[in-house]
Amino acid sequence: MDLDAAGSVARYAGLHGVELLVEGAPGRYANAQIAAFGAFCDTQRFRDRVLEVLAQ
Repeated sequence: MDLDAAGSVARYAGLHGVELLVEGAPGRYANAQIAAFGAFCDTQRFRDRVLEVLAQ
């Protein structure tokens, strides 16, 4: 999956709960995980609102 083009939910799912095999630079994976989690949390209210509208 191209994580740069992925949405916040896909990026979060692609970076969490996986086993890291190779890391290009020290800390790059951890930084990507932190950023993905932040974006996931920041957009949660929008996903919740979309579900509310769809349920009407």
